[in-house]
Amino acid sequence: VMNADGSDLVQLTDNDAEDGEISWSPDGRYIAFRSDASGNGEINVVSVESGEITNLTLNPAYDGEPVWSPATR
Repeated sequence: VMNADGSDLVQLTDNDAEDGEISWSPDGRYIAFRSDASGNGEINVVSVESGEITNLTLNPAYDGEPVWSPATR
């Protein structure tokens, strides 16, 4: 992530795998993404603030293209 002008670049993942197919949470605090770090496409969520990554899926099928539900109030 970075500011709109390209400053303050922060790397949120650090592995040799391909990470992609990102989806920002409606509140802008998290990014859901597909990672091949396990050798298979899995869905993960990373906190933009802390950088903590949580794996959401782990199965033999490919999981990708995460999408958040719309925010409700």
